[in-house]
Amino acid sequence: MFPFTTLVRHDLAADITVMRVSGPLNLRNGVQLRSALLKCVSECPTAVVVDVSECVPETPALLSVFPTVARTHGQPQVAIILCGADQEFRRGGTAALGPIRAYQDCADAMAAAADVRLRQPRVSIHLLRSVSAPGRARNVVDQACDTWGLVDLKTSALLIISELVTNAVRHAAGDIDVEAVLREDFLHLRVSDGSTAPPAMVTSPDGRNLRECGRGLQIIERYCTGWGFVLNPSGTGKVVWATLRAAPPGAKRSR
Repeated sequence: MFPFTTLVRHDLAADITVMRVSGPLNLRNGVQLRSALLKCVSECPTAVVVDVSECVPETPALLSVFPTVARTHGQPQVAIILCGADQEFRRGGTAALGPIRAYQDCADAMAAAADVRLRQPRVSIHLLRSVSAPGRARNVVDQACDTWGLVDLKTSALLIISELVTNAVRHAAGDIDVEAVLREDFLHLRVSDGSTAPPAMVTSPDGRNLRECGRGLQIIERYCTGWGFVLNPSGTGKVVWATLRAAPPGAKRSR
């Protein structure tokens, strides 16, 4: 039996993460799979599509790892969708999988992930790298907050998008793509740029943050519920994202 492995590929344009799981799934490997899934989910893509065509669970109960991770809260909900699940796989694991959708054809799973993205309200703008880019990005996010009834979030959202785009203008290369997405009770902001250099908080030799450099990430950390970045697999850039909660945990957002 071949060893258990997980391979991850990011499709940043589609905002989908694809994971390929191979080998025998047992209790020990289940911990490895859960950790890999949680990492993918923590990066807040619209969906994680998991190819299980070469995954052999020792017992159907082990498949409960997928709905368990899907119920992880604190950030926008991430759809977990399986592909390569033949009839035998689905018949044995239906109860354990619960609400997790499983398709035999991976094209069907990718279409389902694209549909999740399509149903999310979003606005986007393509910007040239220039001093006017942060202001144009703020205008788009400002209008989106008004349209989606997120007036209480507007100040924080505008600060964050301004810093994200300013960082891209100062430190990246090429054009900039900005996207704001309403994902249930979260506002999700994404900024794509042409640099693979990770965003970093610059500090002085004595450990204190410099006045000019690095202050943007401090602002982002202060006002968002989570942020991170994902490199483009082609090595041509990255997406830096940040989320803001539109309603307290357990509360319903007024619409």
